[in-house]
Order: sequence, then structure tokens, then C-alpha cells
Amino acid sequence: MSKNKKERNNMSLTHDYSSTLRKEEVLVVLLDKSHFYQTLKEDMTLFSEKYRFTLHTLCSEDDHIEGKKSDFKIKHLIYISDKMDDYHLEEKFSKFCSHFNSMTICFSYSSFLSFEKSRDKIEEYKVKYGNTVNFLRPDDTSEPIKPNHVKILDNSVCDTVRIKYIAKNISKNLNIPDGIIDFFKKCSLLYEEENLFHRASSDGFFAFKFNSDIYITSTKTNKINLNLDRISAIHSYDPKLNIIEYSGLYIPSSDSVEACTIFEKLPELTTIIHTHASEKITRNNSLKKYIIAPPLPYGERKLGLIISENLRNMTDHKWGILEDHGEIFTSNLKSTTEAFDEVKQNIINILSESAKNELDRIFNLDSKENIKKLINKSGLECSKHKRDLELHVNSPL
Repeated sequence: MSKNKKERNNMSLTHDYSSTLRKEEVLVVLLDKSHFYQTLKEDMTLFSEKYRFTLHTLCSEDDHIEGKKSDFKIKHLIYISDKMDDYHLEEKFSKFCSHFNSMTICFSYSSFLSFEKSRDKIEEYKVKYGNTVNFLRPDDTSEPIKPNHVKILDNSVCDTVRIKYIAKNISKNLNIPDGIIDFFKKCSLLYEEENLFHRASSDGFFAFKFNSDIYITSTKTNKINLNLDRISAIHSYDPKLNIIEYSGLYIPSSDSVEACTIFEKLPELTTIIHTHASEKITRNNSLKKYIIAPPLPYGERKLGLIISENLRNMTDHKWGILEDHGEIFTSNLKSTTEAFDEVKQNIINILSESAKNELDRIFNLDSKENIKKLINKSGLECSKHKRDLELHVNSPL
């Protein structure tokens, strides 16, 4: 793993999610300086009521926030600008960091080219501010390109209260079978070796169904050097009441509703590994044929139902891409060892296909020098796949 990525994954939790946050503990401040999101304020107000957080809206950086921010455990800023002003950004971020635990930054760009030109600068900010700042990637392809409305709404939840379901803890005590512990350890190692995440190593989840329980990583859990205490066991999910009953020290994954729905609709499955491999898989244009779900809000039953239906119809593989979200890899093998090996092989296969597609693309360039320049931007910086590229570069054309 690169030094920069290691730095980005040094996670410090303001809240460990051993309990559900109360509305009076979470502050979301919306500062929208653009004119692109006409109903965002109203829609986020509804979100704040539904998912239990306090919302304040500002018109400028100098506006006063009502009440004492010190009363909140989580203080999150959503900052939306209609331009990327390099001259003022450093000053603004420093000011924001002194007032908030975390921030979501939404920029718009006049064209895709202007977005591409800004990416190096954005990466610098990501390294500097680590997991504190989330730069939402533009996905609205009409100019000006910008993050879509639904993604911003979802971010008000995923970076604060995390879960959209009602969590009911049955017991803090949880005895995990040895085979399942070994499964989670292997998943953690694979996640790190193949860099199956982009923004943070807390993204995604690992899940294994044993008897009637679903063992799953807890929400906001670092998947690298996985703390085994952050594994929960889901006992039941009531879709009508949106209640998940679980045991363990920490609240189950924020994607637990989708996981429960997939296991319910495809009862033969034993394993789900959800990754966020971004440029390597999720946003790799050469892999679009594997998309099984359009961009949809996370943590909701509708997404789980669409994933289940499309997985059911597959005959040659049991995995797919969730557009602008991540990947789902599954297995129906009952042995934890065999299930992990099957999922790992599927992951290796798609990363190899991604590497081959990248080779086919870059070998149409004029020189090896251009190829070398692209290696570090290829999204294939890990293990075997980068070595494949380097071998081709160093061999005779």
C-alpha cells in the first residue's frame, strides 16, 4: 500500500458506534453556495427527521450557528460551491476543521476536462486532511458536472449517524465460531493486499451466514488489521418496521439492510463481500457490463432487492458492480475456507481482467514512456497487477 493511502486510513473515531447516536448528539450544517440544488434544503430537513440528526443551514461561512456546537458528539459540514477556488481553499479548510469533526466538500466543474485537471489537487487535500474530508465525486454528466442530489442527501447520513435502520441490541456478548473468525481474518488481509477500497478502509463489509445468523463487520470498522470485537451477529431483520436485532459490542454495517435482503431472497448464499474498488472496478469503463444495480441510496431494501434479482439471473458468475457505489461478491459454499477461496478467485479474476483491459488501452500509445506515466494512474497499484504492467513495459515491443 502506498504511504499516502496508509496516511489516509489512520482512523480516529469521534464515536465508536457501540450505540445509536441520538438526534441531539449529531449536528449537520449545510452551506450551499451554488444554485444547482433547488430542493436540497427541504429534502435534507426531511432526512434529518427520518434519520435523527440536527440540521442547520447557512448562507455564508460567516453565518452564526445556533446553539453550542460543543453539545454535539458529531459535527459535520456539507459545503457546496459552484467553483473550485484554489486561492481560498486552504484558508477555508483550516477554518472548517476548527469547527467540525468532518466535512463533505462538493465542487462543480464547467466540464469533465476541468474536473480531470483538478484531480491531483484534490488528492493532495485528501492526503493532508485524511479521513476528515470527503470530496464527493461528480456523477452528473450534464455540464456543469457535479455530485448528484441523492448522493449529497445520503452523505448527511453516512458520515454522521451512519445507519438508516433501527438497531436493537439483544446482547453485548458474542461467541464467534473459529471458522468464521478465520474467514474474517482472511477477508481483512485480502482487502489490504488488493486495496479494495478508495476513500477509507472502513468502506464496505464482510458477511457470512451461519445457521440463522449473519456475522457481519460493524459500521465504521477499519477492515485492515480487523478488530474482531467489531464483528456483529444479526439475528433478524423486519422490513416493515425496519428493525435489525443483533448481538455484539457494535452496531452492524450501515449496509446491513441490503445484506439481510440478499440473504433472504437468495437463501442458498453463505457469503457476501462488499468492496469499494473505485477506479479499478467500480468506475472502470471497461467493466460496465458487470453493473447489476443503478445508483441508488445505500442502506435501503430497494437496493437489496435489485441486487438479489440480478444475482439470481446470473449463470456464469455471482458478483456484480453497484454503479457509483462498489462491488458485491458472493458464494453459496458452506465451508468458510471454500467460500473465501471462491470469492477471492473471483476478485483476482476481475482485477486481472481490469489489468488486461488497461494494457490493451495503453499499448495503443506511441511510446513506453507514456505507458510508464500511466502505470501509477491506472488504479492498479497493488501486488500482481502493477507487476503485470511493468513486465510489459520492460519487454520488447
